[in-house]
Amino acid sequence: MASHERLRRHRPNYRRSNARMGKQRHQNTPKLVGASRRHKEWPTPDAPWTRIPRIACGAEETRAPRYSERNRANYTRESTERTRHQQVAQQRLMAATSQLAPVQILDQDSLMAKKSEQQENLFKFLLKSFKEQRRFSKEDLRVGSGYDKTTFDTYWSKQLKPLLMLISDNKYIVSESFRPYMDWKKFKRQIVSQKRHVSSDYTTLVYPSVMVFEFFMPLSNEGHLKTALDALFYKDTIMSRLRAIGRQKLEHRFKSAPKESDETYLNRLCIWLSDKFGGYSISHVHGRFRAQPLRTTEEAAKHAEDGGRYLVDETTAVVRFIFPCGDPSTKSPPLSIEHFDTCADAEVTEAVTKYADDIRWLFSALFVQSIVQVVNGEDEIWMIESGLQNRLHVWRVNE
Repeated sequence: MASHERLRRHRPNYRRSNARMGKQRHQNTPKLVGASRRHKEWPTPDAPWTRIPRIACGAEETRAPRYSERNRANYTRESTERTRHQQVAQQRLMAATSQLAPVQILDQDSLMAKKSEQQENLFKFLLKSFKEQRRFSKEDLRVGSGYDKTTFDTYWSKQLKPLLMLISDNKYIVSESFRPYMDWKKFKRQIVSQKRHVSSDYTTLVYPSVMVFEFFMPLSNEGHLKTALDALFYKDTIMSRLRAIGRQKLEHRFKSAPKESDETYLNRLCIWLSDKFGGYSISHVHGRFRAQPLRTTEEAAKHAEDGGRYLVDETTAVVRFIFPCGDPSTKSPPLSIEHFDTCADAEVTEAVTKYADDIRWLFSALFVQSIVQVVNGEDEIWMIESGLQNRLHVWRVNE
């Protein structure tokens, strides 16, 4: 049995003791440049390549260097070659970069403008194809809108395909499902917008006052009334009505600018009126009226036997006009539950009163005259004015 085996059996910590001793010897050994790989110090051109002293067994001796002059030359040559290859690679990279086209960096506003333009082109293409029932391919739609392939594929699968109908191989037409979105604002908000408006956010406008005019007349005059009122939706008709009133009367309510021509003055009034009048509404009211003076039951029956009518069933057409007055106060969303509590009655200023008087005068000059002329022949025409002032206007036929 070997001696170290016997020691291992009798001394369990034999290997551990030797390891500690070796570690201590290693720590006590001087670190000499180039002496051994164990010290992890790679020789450099600055290190002396001469005979290196070595300490062993307490005596100094010399040994031949581990690296020869040939190894040193190889190291220098490899370092030079590596540097030269790096320089060549950098030159090639710079040359390749200089041949590339300059990259156009768009700011956020430019990107949004480009996106909006593409969406509008898409809408125009679909609208024209829907009206003409023209066939087109998927690529035709992409080119017509101006989208790149990746963005268009996203729109195609999520928003566009449900609006189209496949006719033949790779040929589509716009289906009837596109009809509710023929308006650009609705198409942008509900089709191409990334944000779905499940419920819209509204900005609240509260006007200090309002004027409402309601005409009551028999339903038989509804068709003629619509024809007369629809004419006031067109600029040339309004201009002719204003000329008929005369500039002198108009200037009592609406002052003209110095040296303002008749055409410019009337055009300014026409624009002012177009901001105030956007339309009207008509509702039908079923009612029963007494057509004769108050009578007893027997007298009403005798009148009916003679061919007269004491009670008349009639459907009345109510034409309503609404004009906001004054500048509104604005409140951004969200709408709080205390909204109507905070909307206290605003003070009606002198400016609001004059504004309402101007609207009332021009409404009488344009609309009332047209309505009275159309329903001419009725016994009475009623108009209720409410809002800023509450009044009843009655036009009764002279006997």
